[in-house]
Amino acid sequence: MPEGKASFPFGFALVLLVAAGLYVATLHDALTIRTGGGEAVIAAAYEGMFLVAGLWLSLTVLLIIAGTMGAMPRAGAWAAVFLVPVSAVAALVALDACSRELRGAAFFPAALAGLISFDAIWSRLPNLRGRFPAKETTRAVWGGVFVLSALAFGIAALF
Repeated sequence: MPEGKASFPFGFALVLLVAAGLYVATLHDALTIRTGGGEAVIAAAYEGMFLVAGLWLSLTVLLIIAGTMGAMPRAGAWAAVFLVPVSAVAALVALDACSRELRGAAFFPAALAGLISFDAIWSRLPNLRGRFPAKETTRAVWGGVFVLSALAFGIAALF
């Protein structure tokens, strides 16, 4: 391989595919939750919890790969340490709101996972980093994760 030529990030792409599959499954689960008797509710809660846990674990792996193999700003890394777990809980809270017939709450896990994965992709791929300035991108992504997480908690508390 010629010097200076980057290879295709196969591991990153594989984890991204896993995350995409879990993303689709989580959104499907959020939009099709059926209320029922005691055991059905518990089964739906466990299903949602495992899907969100798997999705956020894969997002965390993407961020770790991006931080070690790419060029993640230090502020973004610190924000991720605090906001990734908070956003995972916010996604679970939003799934619970979906189970209470507030289907619009499915927006929160969708948007949160989208922002986090965008940050990982942006941090990992040099061509994309060149198109979006680091400081503004980091502020927009992690500020958005913070605001959306807070809104998910607030909306779930109201309904």
